[in-house]
Amino acid sequence: MAIGKRKDSGDFLPLIKYDARSGSIFLLDREHVDGSWQTTQRDITDTFRAAIDLQYLQRGWIHFPQGAAPEVKLVPAGEDPGDAPDDNWREGLRVLMKMSPQLGGDVRELLSTARALWAGLDTLHDEYLAAAADHPGEVPEVVLAETRQVKSGSGTAFVPVFEVVDWLPRPADLLAGPPPRSARAGKQAELDLDQSIPF
Repeated sequence: MAIGKRKDSGDFLPLIKYDARSGSIFLLDREHVDGSWQTTQRDITDTFRAAIDLQYLQRGWIHFPQGAAPEVKLVPAGEDPGDAPDDNWREGLRVLMKMSPQLGGDVRELLSTARALWAGLDTLHDEYLAAAADHPGEVPEVVLAETRQVKSGSGTAFVPVFEVVDWLPRPADLLAGPPPRSARAGKQAELDLDQSIPF
C-alpha cells in the first residue's frame, strides 16, 4: 500500500466477553475476510490479566437486538438507572479494561447482562472501594483466580472470582471516564467501499 493503511476513526472499542455458562473469557475481534466481516474468539481464561477501570464501572439496562449493535441506558455504579425501557431490556453492566501486554495491551469493553458476572464484579468492586484511597491515580490489575459453580432454577452458571495482583498508574489510553457508546461499539461497521471520503 503506497499511500498507507487508513487510520481507524477510534469510535469503537474491541470487545471482551465472559461466558457464564462455562466460566470462560474471550477476546472478540472482527476481521474482514473474503468480502465480509467475521468475529473471531480467542479463549484467554487461563491467561486473563487486565487493568480494570472499576472507578467508572456502569450499570443499567442493556438490549441486544438481533443482528444489531447493543443499546444501553447506563449510569455510574451505585446510582439508580430507573426502570427498563421495555421488556426487551435486561439489567447489566459495562466496564472498560486495558489488557496486559501479553494479550495485546489494548483497551476493551465488557458489556454483559449475566448475573454470574455481575456477582463476581460486585465483589471485586467492593474490594476496589476498600483499597482505592491508598492508590490515588491508579487502577487495579486483575486476574481470574477461579470460578465458582452456582446452580439455580434457570441452570448452572460460573461466578468469576477476580483477584487484584497489583495497582498500576492509570494508562493514558484508559480515559478518565468511559467514552460514550456509538453504534459501532458492539458491532464493527461493515466495510463500505463506496463510502465517500471528505477532502
